[in-house]
Amino acid sequence: MVTTRNRNKGGTTTPASSTTKKATKTKHTKKEKSSTPKNNNKSETKEEADATTNTGIVVSIEACKQWNAFKTRALKVQKAVGSKATVKINESKPGKGNFIIKVGENTVIELLGLKRPFPPLKALDMDDVNEQVLNAIDEEAGGK
Repeated sequence: MVTTRNRNKGGTTTPASSTTKKATKTKHTKKEKSSTPKNNNKSETKEEADATTNTGIVVSIEACKQWNAFKTRALKVQKAVGSKATVKINESKPGKGNFIIKVGENTVIELLGLKRPFPPLKALDMDDVNEQVLNAIDEEAGGK
């Protein structure tokens, strides 16, 4: 018999076979799901919310992704619009240095190919821009 020196409390030696523990694998059984499907309340409430807030008006914002100044202004417009219209930011790949806001087919703001430090973008009064967007939404809703 092979013995190894393990320092137990008593200082006795124990056989090698008793010190090694066998790795026992326990199989965890998955809980079986019930045969009745669960209602997905999240998707239902999302659809209901879209039905109540969606007026069919889409505000499309194209904001350059390379600099944060464009993103913050786009988010300010999105917050101002709220539930009056659907806001889509960068639905397609935006151009470098571009900031464009469209309500339906009407262009509200169009700044193209801006260079750093973006003086035209930073000169925008976002309260006025938000007011222009909301007026364009009202015109679009009145025209339908």
